[in-house]
Amino acid sequence: MEKQILAALEIADHEVRLLVGQFYNGRLNILKVERVAHMGVQGHTIVSENHVVEAIKKAVENASRNLGVVIRRVLLLVPSANMKHVNRQLRIPITGRISELDVRRAYREVLKYPSPEGYVLADILISKFFVNGSSTRKVPMNEKCDNLTLEAECYYIKESIAFPFIGCVEKSGLKVIDIILDDIGLAKEASLFEASIDTPIIGLTLNEQSVHLALFHKGVYLSNEVIDNGFHRILGKLETSLKVPSDVVHRLLYYNVDLSLQEAGTDPIFMWSSKSNTYTITQADIMDLVADDVKDMLRDLSDRCEPIYTLGKPRYVITGESSEILGIPEFMEQASECDAECYRSTTFGVKDAGLTSLLGAFYYYKDQQVYRDYTLSSVDEEEYKRVVLQYNQEVEEESITKKLKNMFFER
Repeated sequence: MEKQILAALEIADHEVRLLVGQFYNGRLNILKVERVAHMGVQGHTIVSENHVVEAIKKAVENASRNLGVVIRRVLLLVPSANMKHVNRQLRIPITGRISELDVRRAYREVLKYPSPEGYVLADILISKFFVNGSSTRKVPMNEKCDNLTLEAECYYIKESIAFPFIGCVEKSGLKVIDIILDDIGLAKEASLFEASIDTPIIGLTLNEQSVHLALFHKGVYLSNEVIDNGFHRILGKLETSLKVPSDVVHRLLYYNVDLSLQEAGTDPIFMWSSKSNTYTITQADIMDLVADDVKDMLRDLSDRCEPIYTLGKPRYVITGESSEILGIPEFMEQASECDAECYRSTTFGVKDAGLTSLLGAFYYYKDQQVYRDYTLSSVDEEEYKRVVLQYNQEVEEESITKKLKNMFFER
């Protein structure tokens, strides 16, 4: 997988997000970020396939043009709504020492288990290995034993959710390398599996149209809840009440509301014109209008999580594009009496909280390579070497524009 070009795609509720990255010396380098708005998804349901497909094509075309090669395959991040978790145990005989072939054989056996009716297998995470009477979370490679027992956490997604998302990707001319649940992407990027071994972790993803609650405990992703009531209602209230342009309401909410302030500023922070009239707005105006709504939403989320406290005092890890609002972790700590923090990636170029789960898709796929016979690249690696790295310059290649035209239109 080292130096392979990988692309990860998310069909979010209001935009398509595409990241292109490459692992080099064990570190992920992001080569391209594309975000294309669309109106084809409501909650976790695709309501306009054409809008989504066109947005995917545009994102891929832009990224491919910058890369110099065509993106042909993607890792697909899918919503965890109605996810079903099944723990499975498996024992296989070992002759001598544990090898990669043994680990892959065990993984293939897990794949053979039937899915619950109406569901399809999305992800498998091996949570524990048992060798010679002891357990470990790491692959016990080269250990001498007679048999290997493992615990596999299998995560299934409804066919009615997965297939439309996959269908949009395929209709845009791409192939799907693997699908990754968004909550697992978050856990991989923010290292929540390791953090939850001693303390329950509640992953809180604040999106525009929905809020995701994910529970991680003892190193396992146990359950989730998707609430189809995100920040779009508050954004709409700002737009209709203040009659501000729709393209600035996100900025006004995310970067001017501060729940930790005792007194909001009264200086003008935005000015616009409409029908020959000029208007101004202050931070205090915005806070008076929506701050209580944001606080009520956070209190409700805290109340929903109270049953989890029986497992121990949890810690909130908050992300998602709407987590940009200042003061959210401090308010959650007051409301829940638990520790809370906003997670921000340290990877250069993708520090936007809305990209956290998508970034984790790269790490999930990388961690899975030990269980698989091979890994796929999102581009033709030989073509990438010739065109981008200028290997074999004497070989004449058709233009990237022509390849994109053939890929998207001549079908």
